[in-house]
Amino acid sequence: MKFSQTFLQKIKRNGMLSAILGLLLLTASLSPIVSSDVYAVSNTLVEEKNSPENKTLAAKANKDGSVRIIVRVKTTQAFQPMADTLSAPAIKQMGQIDSAQESVLRGLAGHRVLNSYKFRYTPYLSMTVDSATLDALLASPDILQVQEDTLSAPTLDLSIPRIGASNLHSSNIKGTGITIAVLDTGVDKLHPFLSGSVVSEACYSTNYLAYSSTTICPGGVTESTVNDSAIPYISGICPAGKCDHGTHVAGIAGGRQSISGSPGPGVAPEADIIAVQVFSRFDNEDLCGVGKSPCALSYTSDQMKGLERIYELRDTYTIASVNMSLGDGKYSSYCDTNSLKASIDNLRAAGIATIIASGNDGYCGSISAPACISSAISVGATDDVDNVAGYSNSATFMSLFAPGSTINSSIPDSAYTSWNGTSMATPHVTGTWALLKQQRPDASVADILSAFQATGLSITDGNCPVTKKRINVLEAANFMTAPSYTLNVNSSGASSVAITGNPVIYSGTTNYSESGITPDTDITLTAPSTSGIATFNNWSGCDSTASTECTVSMTEGKTVIANYTPDVIELQNGVTVSNLSGAQDEMLDYYIAVPTGTRSLTVQTWGGTGDADLYARYGSQPTTDTWDYRSWSDSTTESIIINNPQAGNWYISFNGWAAFSGVSLKAKFGSPWLFFMPAILSKPQ
Repeated sequence: MKFSQTFLQKIKRNGMLSAILGLLLLTASLSPIVSSDVYAVSNTLVEEKNSPENKTLAAKANKDGSVRIIVRVKTTQAFQPMADTLSAPAIKQMGQIDSAQESVLRGLAGHRVLNSYKFRYTPYLSMTVDSATLDALLASPDILQVQEDTLSAPTLDLSIPRIGASNLHSSNIKGTGITIAVLDTGVDKLHPFLSGSVVSEACYSTNYLAYSSTTICPGGVTESTVNDSAIPYISGICPAGKCDHGTHVAGIAGGRQSISGSPGPGVAPEADIIAVQVFSRFDNEDLCGVGKSPCALSYTSDQMKGLERIYELRDTYTIASVNMSLGDGKYSSYCDTNSLKASIDNLRAAGIATIIASGNDGYCGSISAPACISSAISVGATDDVDNVAGYSNSATFMSLFAPGSTINSSIPDSAYTSWNGTSMATPHVTGTWALLKQQRPDASVADILSAFQATGLSITDGNCPVTKKRINVLEAANFMTAPSYTLNVNSSGASSVAITGNPVIYSGTTNYSESGITPDTDITLTAPSTSGIATFNNWSGCDSTASTECTVSMTEGKTVIANYTPDVIELQNGVTVSNLSGAQDEMLDYYIAVPTGTRSLTVQTWGGTGDADLYARYGSQPTTDTWDYRSWSDSTTESIIINNPQAGNWYISFNGWAAFSGVSLKAKFGSPWLFFMPAILSKPQ
C-alpha cells in the first residue's frame, strides 16, 4: 500500500510529518485450498483456444467471474534448467524470462489482472483473470501455454520442521519460561491454539478527527494495560476481518501443541506472549485506499508506546523478542533517524531483539520501515521450495529469511486460515529466538543473530542479487552449544607479521586470535620469509612444519609462534641500551615502532668516550648520505627531537666519526622530554 498524494499533502498541512503511519502488512494474500485438474506443460505452442483444456478454463472464469491460472511465456531461447543463478548463462536466461514476462503483462494493459506473480527462475506467470483477459492471453503470440493454478497450502506442521524447530521440541526446547511480545492488531487469547499463552496485555490506539481515526481499545480509551485490553474486536470498533492479523502472527510464533484441529504446534509452543494492540480504525479512503475503508493502521507513536511497555516488563518476564509484522515505505539503506530506533536500542541493550517484517512490495535492494533500522532484525520471506517469495522485499542490509508462504495459523473465533507475507515469516524468527534463549539464557541479540547468519540455508534473490540465510534453528542451536577452540598466532623477533591462513579466514597480523573454531579443523599458516627488519627462522607450537608453513589440527586450543631473527635491533620505548661501542665508520642500526597519535619522538645518546653521530629516518634505515634527521657534535652526546612523528617504524643509526665505547642510547615517544641538554639541535633534511 502506498500513501496517496492527498495523504501526503494533509500530513504537511497538519504538521504531522513525524507521525507517518506504519502500515500493517494485511495485504498478505489468502491461500485457498482448491481442487482442480492440472494440465501438463507443453513444449509446443499453446493449444487451440477451443481445446478441451482451454474450454474448461473459460467455463470456470464465466461461472466464478475469474480463474487463477499459470502462464508459460515464450523466451528468446528455449528454457534450460539452471544449476546456479550466478553463472553467465543463468543470468542471461533470467533476463530473458523477465523480459518475456514483462512483454506479456504489457500486452494485458487495460485488462483485469489480479495477483500477478512473476516467477524468477522459470518462464511462468501466475495471475487471476476474468474471461476477457483469458481470451486475450490465449490469443497472445508471447505465450506457450495456459494452465489452471492449483494451490495447496502447507500448514505449520510443514514450515516448523523446515526450520528445524521440531527437532528442538523433541529435546524439550519449546520456549519454556521465555516470553515473546507481539505488537499487532491484538491477540485472541481465547483461541484454543493460544489458550493460556497470553500473560500480559496492552492497547495503544488513537482518536484523530483530521484522519478519521478511532481508538479500538476497550471503553474508548487510548491507552490500557488491563486484562482483555488486547483482545481483537472486544470494543466492537475494529472493522470485521481487519484485526485478525495479530492472532495469526501469535499462532505462528507460539501456538500450542496437541490442539485438536490446529495446524500446530507453533515455533515456540510453550513460550508466553505479551499481546500489545497498536492499531486504530480509519474511515478514510485516502489512507485506506479506494474501496478499502474502513481499515486498521498504526501510528508510529502507538508503536513507540508499545515498545516502551515491553521495556517496562523486561524484569517481570524473560523476554526474548518482539514481533512487529508491520511497516511501510521504501528504504535502500538504514533509516536510523526513525523515531522507533531509540526504543529498539533500549530493548536490544536489555537483551531483547526487535524482529520486523521487511515488507511485501517485492522490492529488490530496499525494505520498509521500521525494518530498515540498523539495530532491528529484518526478515524477508521464502516460498515452499526455498526460493525468495515474489512479494518479499530484500536488500543486502536485511538480516534473515524465513518461511512466509501459505502459512496456516489461528484467527479469531477459534478459526484457522492460510496467508502469505513477510508478516508470516517474521514470527518464525520471533519464535526461534525464544527457543535459543531457553537453551542459552546468556546469549545476546548479537550472539543469536550471528548463529542464524552462520547457519541455515543460503537463499539468493537472483534478480538483485541478495543472498541471506533462511533460518534453521536446530543448526543455530548446535552452533551455539558446540565446543569450539581458539587459535592464537604470535610472532617473536618481529612485530605485526602478516600471516596467510588456509582457509583464508584464519589470516591475520600478529599477534592475533581466532575463536569459535570447530573441533578437528585443519589450518595451514604461512609466514613471510622476511618481515620488515627480521628474517624468518622457524615455527613453534605447530603439529607439523614445512619451510615457512605451519599446520595445526584444532583438537584443542593452541598457540603457535612465528620466530624471526631481527636484522635490526628494536628499541623499546624509554628503555636505555648501554655499553655501545664501535670503530670509526662503523654504524649500529636500530628501530622503534611509533604508535598513532604520538606527539613527539626523542632519541638521545650520552656517556662513554669517542665521537659518533646520530641519524633518524622513517620507514627505512638511514645512511650518512640519506636521512630525515641528524645530530652531530664532537662527542657522543647527541639528541634528535621529532614533533608529531608519523606512525610506524622509525630507524635509528649511530655512526662512528671516530672509535667510540661505553655509550648509552635511549628512544622515547610521547610528551617531549630532555635527559640532557642537546649539544646541537636536530634539524630536518
